[in-house]
Amino acid sequence: GRIEPLRARARETAGAATAPVTHRVTIRYRDDVRHAMRFVHRGRHLLIRASRDPDETRRYLICECEESQP
Repeated sequence: GRIEPLRARARETAGAATAPVTHRVTIRYRDDVRHAMRFVHRGRHLLIRASRDPDETRRYLICECEESQP
């Protein structure tokens, strides 16, 4: 698969500043990938926020993800 960083947003949660990074992950198509699942890559946790088949050929799946703490 391929992981592309898209943007970082600064926000405050419970008085502490956090900066979740949003990523786009492209993998071979699978029909068992769901919202709220996660990818773990080299100790980084990427929570799936949305997934789609870009050209509806079932070759690739594009997942919009947010990096989270383990």
